Amino acid sequence: MNDIGKHITSVFSEDGTLSSLPDYEYRPQQLQMAQAISGALQSQSHLIVEAPTGVGKSLAYLVPAILHAVVNGRKAIVSTHTKNLQEQLLHKDTELARTLLPVKFSAALLKGRRNYLCTTRLSNALSHHKQLFDTQESKELDLLSEWAESTPDGDLETLPFPLSAVVRQQVCSEQGACSQQICGPDCFFQRAKARARNADLIVMNHALFFTLLATQPQREGFFFNNDFVIFDEAHTLEAVAGTGIGKSLSRFQVLYAIHRMFNPRTKKGLLSKLRRKNVRLQCADAEEAVNEFFEMAAAAARRLSPSSPTIRIRGPHLVANLAEAPLQQLLDITKELLNDSDSKLSKEELTIAQRLIWEAQILIREFLEQEDTSLTYWVETSAKGSNNVILCSAPTDIST
Repeated sequence: MNDIGKHITSVFSEDGTLSSLPDYEYRPQQLQMAQAISGALQSQSHLIVEAPTGVGKSLAYLVPAILHAVVNGRKAIVSTHTKNLQEQLLHKDTELARTLLPVKFSAALLKGRRNYLCTTRLSNALSHHKQLFDTQESKELDLLSEWAESTPDGDLETLPFPLSAVVRQQVCSEQGACSQQICGPDCFFQRAKARARNADLIVMNHALFFTLLATQPQREGFFFNNDFVIFDEAHTLEAVAGTGIGKSLSRFQVLYAIHRMFNPRTKKGLLSKLRRKNVRLQCADAEEAVNEFFEMAAAAARRLSPSSPTIRIRGPHLVANLAEAPLQQLLDITKELLNDSDSKLSKEELTIAQRLIWEAQILIREFLEQEDTSLTYWVETSAKGSNNVILCSAPTDIST
């Protein structure tokens, strides 16, 4: 600890290395903050710091975090709310920290998996583009294929051209179709996970932190054994945590899951070339049932509170579950096709379709039955011009 304390003093003191740099000056509050954070990390205790703009908060927590991570063999996680701060931390502040510290360290940015291009799904999309995309979308897919050859990280947010939602949803990393076993180590999301596993410092956003936290097994740490987390922009934590730990399902999400299989309007989808008309009719029936279910849910919610777009639902069985049977029929179809060894359909894409339909079925059932009394349930209706409806639930007390 003494060595870490000496390094912190040598960086932030009045005659330290930071104050000697152009555009930087000695700030006693910055030194005090860095020392307090170092002490909390050493004692493995919680610490809340409030500091005004201009103190240099980012470096004040990065320097002790990096030192403790490297010296003690721990993993430092920094979680922020905004993407701008993530970029600043990774490309400016950590690079400055490298020049100030006597230790070598690695840093990685980790985003949600759907921000990354999946090479397996890209290959599947290229092979089945006629049944999945229209002419313009096929052109986007060709551009994406060229970009994939040169991008260092497959981050879809860095694309130099616009990408439609239809194409993006068909090529991004998805659970069930993008894994080490399916894609191998060279897929962009698998590489991003590997960088995070090997890094001393990981930068992510609050939304991803709480989404991952909700799915983690019990361990001595958050995501890695003996890791620690620093929340920047922590004033947004309560709202983000409620969303990340909670559950939601929209009409558009369920329709998207159905349309992955077959879209009656565009005639596109995984099953568009399947020589079984009844399968496509069942997709149309499911679409109709889902639309009717969400219309009924919205109408019932509005009767409870006509003037509010967000309506608390205080009891089970708001409406009848019209979506249950049609969604089950689609699940039966995907199961049959996955077990058909002669089927030429992509098993990975069918697995995703099956998971999305199953999740929709479960979330609708959970919302209507309200068996978990620790949750608060509500319906969100859209403003005029949009017919989306969202079923939501979240822990009444996120601290438990």
